[in-house]
Formats: sequence, structure tokens, C-alpha cells
Amino acid sequence: MRTFALIVLNIFLLTTFVVYSQSTAQLIRQPLFHEPFIDNSNQWLGIGINDQLGSAKIVENNYCEVIAPRDSSMIIANEQNIDANRDFEISCCIRINYQNAKALNSLFSISWGCSFENMSQYSFSLAPSKQVMVRRFNETVQDIVVPQIVTGIDPKELNVITIRKKDNRYSFYINHQQIGSAPFENLFGGGIIMTVGSGLTVLVDYLSMDYLVAETKTTGLPRIVLDAPFSSTDKAETQEADFLISGYSIDNDGIAKMEINGLNVDLVNGLFRYRAQLMAGNNMFKLEITNQLGQKQIKYIEIIRHEPPEKLVVGQKRLALVIGNSKYQYSSELKNPSRDAADMAELLKGMGFEVMYRTDLDYQALINTLKEFGRNINQYDVTLVFYAGHGIQVDGKNYMLPVNAQLKNKSDVAFEAIDVERVVDILSETDDNNLNLLILDACRNNPFRSWSRGGPDGLASIHPPSGVIVAFSTSPGSFASDGIGENGLYTEELMNQLKVSQRVEDIFINTRIAVERRSNGTQSPWELARLRGKYYLK
Repeated sequence: MRTFALIVLNIFLLTTFVVYSQSTAQLIRQPLFHEPFIDNSNQWLGIGINDQLGSAKIVENNYCEVIAPRDSSMIIANEQNIDANRDFEISCCIRINYQNAKALNSLFSISWGCSFENMSQYSFSLAPSKQVMVRRFNETVQDIVVPQIVTGIDPKELNVITIRKKDNRYSFYINHQQIGSAPFENLFGGGIIMTVGSGLTVLVDYLSMDYLVAETKTTGLPRIVLDAPFSSTDKAETQEADFLISGYSIDNDGIAKMEINGLNVDLVNGLFRYRAQLMAGNNMFKLEITNQLGQKQIKYIEIIRHEPPEKLVVGQKRLALVIGNSKYQYSSELKNPSRDAADMAELLKGMGFEVMYRTDLDYQALINTLKEFGRNINQYDVTLVFYAGHGIQVDGKNYMLPVNAQLKNKSDVAFEAIDVERVVDILSETDDNNLNLLILDACRNNPFRSWSRGGPDGLASIHPPSGVIVAFSTSPGSFASDGIGENGLYTEELMNQLKVSQRVEDIFINTRIAVERRSNGTQSPWELARLRGKYYLK
């Protein structure tokens, strides 16, 4: 299969790009297969491989990352039989990064109707150079749509590739702009193959396959189509404290809004992802979509969260890293973080933690401290990182700000601030059954608003790895007060709860309740947990 994929990589022709309009108003989609790459439950061949010839794996934020080294290619494959007598559509969303200039003309290809016996197939290909082509591979290679340069796409951003068969004719689209069409020919088989060419790294967001049915005169109600496990049932069971609900909405009149339990949910090309926070026992969720005509569909699902086994961690080895940054050199100083860190360090020492206590760290000192913490982490059963200070969100990523961060423009962030994911990665190196906590009292006002005006406020949500709980002093996208007393509001209430014998998750739940009450609802702490047991610190 790798040898065959290399045939595609050597062709580079230029021509003119012609745009046609894409219309779907007369069609209704009937879902056949939807792959959001949450996991590999659909058993893609190639996912899980990691060797000198390439790798493919599911990564955070629900992408399939496929990497092909120089002079090789990497393939993932599945089989979903399509009824060729019916109209259908195949769509996938990808982002391409190339490792060097030599990879500019390497191709990402999605192939359909494949025969795994002789590798006959149809293939839609895209290169970082913005070249696209559609070809038929049988005994010979035949252009279905001539190679051309598409100036209206950006391979480094998410791009949607669509193959549509309607009325015995193919139409091909990139980002909903038609690049060509051709007569339909019978499929060779049911294989779906994604090929990543030499020197490319591709993130695949999703792949969808739908039958297309002519719209009747009655428009009908909007529809909600859920991914597994809710594609075949309305009930799921888990031990996790959070659960991903995902799927997509369908309505030819256009979706006006979607809500889950009364909260607005973002739709991207009709797709949605919602991470539900679960209490022990039965959790009911009401999914409601409304189209532009005001018509609604409501769907109920139930998620049962079973209590995990109790895991008392009293007496086990504990390590805490406590950081408080107050004296910022190029932005407003903060009154409470240094005091918060001092009081938190003292409290944790009394709870049996070995404490690394640091204040007012510049960039290099913060890096060195994290390295030191990471070197020692595997010697402990419980680890905790507490950070109080300035924190900002840039392009969906969270950053802790050292006291010497200047950030004259957005590009400085990568060189003068610390990505919170680096801390999460350190914590994820421990055994999944350990208890790992990351506490961020860092959602104060952005001190560098001059270049970030109009961008997202506060910090962004994080999906923690197994065995980790991440706690924010306020909900994603919001601010937390620096406080008017000796401690910040969040840290003060958190310390009060740490003194009580209760489950770790209850510590944060009760902290949230107290903060919301004292702030009259203006500050609402937030936490995401993927613990594998019921843990107690005292």
C-alpha cells in the first residue's frame, strides 16, 4: 500500500482554477458513517502504528494525527460499503503541515471505492502548494479532474474536501467551492484510504459519509445525529467525571441555535462537541435544536456515572509545586498571588506534601523549576501544581506569564510565556492510577490588551489526560478577581475546603459553590477531572 501511495506523490502540473457554485438545498443527508476521531472504536487500519515509516494516532481535541517522514508515506484505511445505486457524499476535514520545502508538492489523498485486493481506487488529492487533483487508479492512472492550483485555500488551516455523487455524476469541492465534475463510474470496492505523503503531518478532524435523498415538499423538522455511543442508544455508562457528547445537526432551512440543558452549543459546519460534567448516578441531558423557521427537535439522553473504587491516598508520598507571581516588570502587579502561594505552601506541608515553593519567577526560572519538578514526579503517588498570577489565552491555548514577560505583540507569547499544556504533559507522565492536580488561579485581567483587544478573555478549557484533574479559578473565557483581602477569593475558599476530609472532587465542587455565593454569581470556578478512583487527601 505504501508503494502504491508513492505513485501519487511524483506528479505536479499547473493549470487554471475555476469556481462553480455548490448547492445542497434540494438534498437531504441520510447518515451512513461519521468518524469524529474521538478514539479508534471504528478500527482504522494504521492508527496505532509508530515506526520509522510513519505514525498515526488519536491526539487531544479529537484529531487523527498522521505523520509521514521524508521518503516515505503513511496510510490509514477503513471499509464502509456504499450502495452505488444511490446518490452519496463523502466529506473530510483536514489540516496539512509540511516539514520542509521539499514536501510542498507531497500529497494528502482521500481515496474511496477502493479494492484492497488490487488497490484500484478513486483519489482526491491536495498538496501544501495548493495543487489539487482527482484521479482514477486501475490498471492505468487517469485524470478525472485535471491537476490545478487552487488559490482560495490555506492548507495550514482546516479545509473541507467533498466528493458528491448525484444523478450518475461526480462533483468535487474544496471548502464548498466546486473544482470540477465527471461521469460516475462503478466503485471497485468499499475501502476508504487516507494517504499522507512524504514530509507531511496531517490532522484529520472528521470523515462523514451520507446518502443524498431528494427533498420532499414538506421540509420536516430539524434532526440531531449523535456519534457513538448514542448513535444506537440513548444511554451510556462511565466512571469518568466528564463525557464527550458529539454529533451533527441537519436542516435544509439552516440551524438557528443548539442548546444542551439550556446552554448554547457552538456548531461548526453543523458539527458539535460538548463536554458534559457528570455527577455520580444518573445524568439527563436535553438536546434541542431550532431551525431558522423556529421549528425544533428535542432529544433526551442519559449518562450513568458509576462511582469508581475508593482510593485513600493518606500516607502516600506527595509532591507539590506552588508558584505565586506578583511583581510583574512590564504589566500591573498583583497583590495576592505571592501571599496565596505562601499560605497554600504552608497548608500543603501540613497535609504531608513535600513542597517546592517559588515566587516571582522570570521565564528561565520558571522553565528550570518545571524541569526540576518533572525530574522528581515519578517518585510520588500524589502530585499537585498550584499557580497564582497572570494567565492569558491566545488562539485557544493557555499561558502562564513569568514576571519578565513583555509581550509587545501576539507572536511574543510563544517565546516569553509558558504553555499550560507543558505542565499537563509533565503530570501525564505518572501512572494513570496516581492522583495529579493542576490548579490555576490565573484568570485575572489580561495585562496586554493593546494587541489582544477583541480576542477571547480569561483562559480556555483543557481536556486533561487520564489521572489528572485541572481546576480553574473561574469558568473558561471569564475573569477572576485578585481579591480585596489577604488572599484571592478562589484560593481562600479552596484552602478552606482542603482542610475538610472529603473526596478530591468534592473539594472543588464545594469551593465553586462558596465562590459563586460570595461573588453573587460573577465568578464561577471550573474543573475537569479524569480520575480513576475516589481519592481523599485527609
